[in-house]
Amino acid sequence: EKMKKILFFIVTFLCSLNVVDAANKIHSIDISVYLDEEGNANIQEIWTVDGQDGTEWYKVLGNLGNSKLSDFTVSMDGSPLTYKKWDVDESLSQKKGYYGINNGTDGIELCFGKYDYKKHIFTLNYKLSNFVFNVDDAQVIYFNFIDRLSDVSFDDFTLEISTYYDLPDTIDVWGYGYKGYAYVENGVIKMSNEGDMDDNYVVLLAKFPLNTFDTLNSYSNVSTFNDVYEMAEEGSYDYNYDS
Repeated sequence: EKMKKILFFIVTFLCSLNVVDAANKIHSIDISVYLDEEGNANIQEIWTVDGQDGTEWYKVLGNLGNSKLSDFTVSMDGSPLTYKKWDVDESLSQKKGYYGINNGTDGIELCFGKYDYKKHIFTLNYKLSNFVFNVDDAQVIYFNFIDRLSDVSFDDFTLEISTYYDLPDTIDVWGYGYKGYAYVENGVIKMSNEGDMDDNYVVLLAKFPLNTFDTLNSYSNVSTFNDVYEMAEEGSYDYNYDS
């Protein structure tokens, strides 16, 4: 198999998520993405968490560009939560058993009440249209899956991206924001970390051949794949695995 060990990067412009007390702990976030033939994404995230204070967990979806969110649902320990208009100032008891969407300063926030301060598993499902975009010489994914987490202990993440066909291991992928791995195995893009994820984040850059996905989605500020690659590399540095 072909495995690419991806280096550790820091990029200063990405915003933070979940401003909560350090006693709050995310044991893991496991993300699965399925890309359809039109380059839309069906996403599931499984959060295993312990909350010690505060009223909610939330995930920021910033810089969505041409993508639109739909079909957002949340369950806790296998039982569905109820959607309601979200008020960030409500109490723990008012948010208990509910989820919603808040329009924050950094983007859309997918919110769900902490319920209580015991360990729980929350499952988020949602769709993002126009997830893949075109440049002159490739089709691209460039997406921030996990923002830098502020004042919360965060152990591990995994990310798997599958599509309507088995991806060849010649697909180029890069991971940013963490020490760990990004590679293609058995037709699937896989990412994971080494060590804890405290103050790290997860950005994926992936390059596909033209016409892999049937989409007209594009952006005027990038013309070639190198334009996107330079954006990703800006402000980053390589982690030295030999030290």
